Amino acid sequence: MNKLFTKRIRGLAFMGTLIVVSFTLAAKPTLKTIKAYLNPTISYTLNGEKVLKDTQTITYNNKTYVPLAEVAKLMALQVKLENNTVVMTTKSSEQGSLEREEFIIPRAIIKQIDSTHRKVTILRVGNEDKIENYIVLNISNQTKIKYEDNDKVYNIEDLKRDMEVGVKHSKTITFSNPPQTEAFEIKILSQKDKEDQEEENKEESEKEKTEKQTILKDIKIVEVNNSEKYIIVEAAEKQGTQFKLSFDHKTKVKYEEAKKQPHANALKAGQVADIKIEGSMTSLNTAAKILEITVKSK
Repeated sequence: MNKLFTKRIRGLAFMGTLIVVSFTLAAKPTLKTIKAYLNPTISYTLNGEKVLKDTQTITYNNKTYVPLAEVAKLMALQVKLENNTVVMTTKSSEQGSLEREEFIIPRAIIKQIDSTHRKVTILRVGNEDKIENYIVLNISNQTKIKYEDNDKVYNIEDLKRDMEVGVKHSKTITFSNPPQTEAFEIKILSQKDKEDQEEENKEESEKEKTEKQTILKDIKIVEVNNSEKYIIVEAAEKQGTQFKLSFDHKTKVKYEEAKKQPHANALKAGQVADIKIEGSMTSLNTAAKILEITVKSK
C-alpha cells in the first residue's frame, strides 16, 4: 500500500499554539503485503458536522484506518514524510520567525469564559447573537491579554462576561460550530472608548432620524379632528391640494411668539404653521405623522 494510514482514531484534540508530532513508520525499510478491505459504511463527524466525506476507510485486522494526511488537513496541520518519519506541525510553527498571519476583530463582546480549558467565546460587535456567529479563542501562554490604557499584563481570570475587547487571532480556524482559533492578543477596551462609541452611535442615529424628516413651510390647517387625531392641511399659497396628517401625545406644538407649548388639541382650522413630519414628501400620501408644529403669528 502506497498510502499512509493511522491506526484506529477514537478522538483528536489539539490545544496550544504549537504542535509537533512525529511517528516512526518502521524500524526496517521493508514493505509487507497485507489483505485489507475498503469499508464504505464508516462516516466521520467533527462537533456534529460531517467531515471526510470522500475519504476511503480501510478495515484491517479488526481495526479502522484512515489517511493521516486528510485528518491532519482537517485539523489545520501540515504533514510530511522525512527520513521515514511522519512529521505533523501547525502552520505557525512552519513560519518560525516569519511574520504570523493574523485576523483582527476591532470590537467584540465576551460571551463565555472557560478558565479550566482556557477558552474565551466572543461575538463580533454588529453580528446577530447566535451560536454560529460566535468564535472560540484558545488561550495559550503566548496569548497577550492587556488593557489598552496601560502596559500591565493580564490573564484569563481578569476577563469578564460582556466585556468589550479587541482581538487578534490566527487565520487558521476549525470547521466546528462555533469555530475555534488560536488567540494572539486580547485587548480590553477602555470604558471611555465604549462611551465614545455609544455617543457616536447616538449621533449617527439622530442623523438618520433627521434625514428621514421633512419640514413643510406655511401650511394652512383646514380641519382638525381631535377624536381621531388628525388634521387636514393645504399649502397656504397653493390651495386645492390637501393632505391628512396624524398626531399623538408626543407631537410638539408651539406658537411662534408665545412661550407656552399647548397640546395638539389646541390646534384650530384657519391657522398657518410650519410642520415637521416623519419621512419624505412621499409620506404625505399615507397620513404622515406630525413630529412638531409651529403655529405662525397672524
